[in-house]
Amino acid sequence: SKRCRILNPMCEVYPYAPALIDCDLLNIVNAAVPKSIPEVIRGDVCQNLILHIIKGTFPVDEVGNHIAETVRESWIDLRGRWGTRSLSESIGDRTLGEAIGV
Repeated sequence: SKRCRILNPMCEVYPYAPALIDCDLLNIVNAAVPKSIPEVIRGDVCQNLILHIIKGTFPVDEVGNHIAETVRESWIDLRGRWGTRSLSESIGDRTLGEAIGV
């Protein structure tokens, strides 16, 4: 049977500071996510991986297998499902900015 190891609890405050916080889960995820991923998205990728692990989507020892998929999810979340939109974009007889009251 597979043994589970007990992980130290994760800090609840963002931004997480792995060098300063003794949190096994955070350190494992932070080490697995490539440093080449832009900082604008890297924090979201790490947080989304941690959420997947906590929800039981996959175990912590499989985090490396799910990085590419989580990067894609995080980019979609960052840009929104429809990409970047301009407030001056026309939607019918008014602009998007007018439609949302900006």
